[in-house]
Amino acid sequence: MLRHEEERRAALRVAVSCKFNYSEQVSGRVNNATLSNLSASGIAFQANEPFELGALLDVRLEPGNTLTPSLDATIEVVRVDTCEDLRSYNVAGRITQIHH
Repeated sequence: MLRHEEERRAALRVAVSCKFNYSEQVSGRVNNATLSNLSASGIAFQANEPFELGALLDVRLEPGNTLTPSLDATIEVVRVDTCEDLRSYNVAGRITQIHH
């Protein structure tokens, strides 16, 4: 788990690396990305495309192991940073709804 003494996050982040699918609510376009970490309130991932702040994405995480449960949720994009390779993006999203 990632936690620093100066960390101000409400929830602990867990480093998780797995591919997942997402769809943009406005366009309906489906694509995949790589999860970096997960917390009770949000996710961070690497994508091959930038997103507008505030964009809503439906995400489906299926880690493929029994230790990490699947997640079907809607997130709001809250941060987008260009990676060093200048071809991919680090994206942070706040979970707004969990679907059952």
